[in-house]
Amino acid sequence: MTNFATGQDVIPAPYRPLSGIGARGQRVNDSVALRRLIIYKIQFAVRSSFEVAGFIAFNMLAVLGAFVVFFVVLGQARPSGFFGHIREVSRRYLEATGERQADFLIVLSVVFVALFVLVSALRATVLRDRLFEGRSS
Repeated sequence: MTNFATGQDVIPAPYRPLSGIGARGQRVNDSVALRRLIIYKIQFAVRSSFEVAGFIAFNMLAVLGAFVVFFVVLGQARPSGFFGHIREVSRRYLEATGERQADFLIVLSVVFVALFVLVSALRATVLRDRLFEGRSS
């Protein structure tokens, strides 16, 4: 290759071309390989976002289930005890002033977030394995 400005020979820098052999043995040019790479990246992003959304939804359901289990245990595993405690909590909440209701919601939110973080931390390896399955580290 010659540099037209100086007239000297230029040694091109080594590069890894995108072209190669396709799935059926035919040669693949750079634009096809680039399109395949872009499609792969988009598919990975979409799949990853669904995996993360499912992970978050499952963890939220697990935390809500922990609240249900708490009231079931509090009610001595009887439906009447369970619904009695739920009725009592709701009655006291509705009779409370606005400031007390706000305090209750803050406490409830903090407990929910703490349980969510705990469940997510315990299940983090599941998400990592699902996102990066089949890849070597």
